[in-house]
Parts: sequence; structure tokens; C-alpha cells
Amino acid sequence: MSGTSMAYGVLCLLSMMLAAGCYYRTTYREFRLQLVFVAVLAVNTGYFMLSISKTLEGALMANSLAYLGSAALQPAMLLTVMDMCKVRPKREKLFIAALLIIGAAVFILASSGGLSTLYYEEVSLTFVKGTSMLQKEYGPLHFLYTVYVVAYFIAMSTVILVSSAKKQIAQLKHAVFLL
Repeated sequence: MSGTSMAYGVLCLLSMMLAAGCYYRTTYREFRLQLVFVAVLAVNTGYFMLSISKTLEGALMANSLAYLGSAALQPAMLLTVMDMCKVRPKREKLFIAALLIIGAAVFILASSGGLSTLYYEEVSLTFVKGTSMLQKEYGPLHFLYTVYVVAYFIAMSTVILVSSAKKQIAQLKHAVFLL
């Protein structure tokens, strides 16, 4: 196993321990925070599995797992930040449903490598110093993932800044930490 794969394995193990710790130390009310830890675990597991993959199919499945975690991580982080800032959308169930639908669409698009040329025009498996990597030629819709991540970053930053300005965050240090 290469050094890169070992590093991903250690990160995977650490995120597993943190997810378990979060599960046993928090209450049901903090489900969104637990989801953040599970999503990070999925991302790290995907990257680890990708680094040790021997076939293109295995690497694509591992890549899909990493994208599943990432697609779930963004809304979970936004909802956690909103909870911490005491921000509630007017139609919360509709808001969450919209986040889930968008996340599912991004995941389906991102995991379509090998099946469609929309996200990746071409994908192949290469090995660099014992670590498997996907060589990707990006397709016409690959930019949407960047838009997805940047939009969530802007949304989280906006929630924090507006909540801080409205004094909904108890202390300035909490706002700075969240930001």
C-alpha cells in the first residue's frame, strides 16, 4: 500500500471514530451535525477506496461514494450553520426537500462517469507510485459541481454574516469560528 493510500486510510479511520463519537455524544436533535460527520466519512472512504482500486469500475464506484458524501455534506453543513445561527426558513420542509433534490441531481450527474459524457468526457485508471487515480477529461456539465459548492459556501457565509449583524449569534467568536 502506498503512502498516499495509507494517509487516506488513516483519515478514513479518524473520520469513522469521529462519526461514532458524534453519534454517541449528541442527541437526536443534532441529527444534522451527525450527518456532517457521516458525510465526511463517506468522502474519506471513497477517496481511500479509490486510492487502492485495481479496476476502473471499482475506482468509479469509489469516486461515486466520495461524491455521495460531498453532495450530502453541503446541505448538512448549511442546515447545521442555520441551526447554530438560529435561522429557520419559512417553509422548512420544502426548503430541505429542494436541497435534497438538488444534491441528488448533482450526485447523479457526478457519478455518471463511464455511463455518460456530460460530467466526464473520458475516464481512465492510472497508477502513480502505487496509488490508483482517475484520469479525467471533464465534460460540459462538470462546472456545475463547482457552482454547487460555491453556492453553498456563499449561503453559509450569508447566514453567518446576517445572523451576526442581527445579533442572533451569542458571541462574536462563534461567528468568526463559523465563518
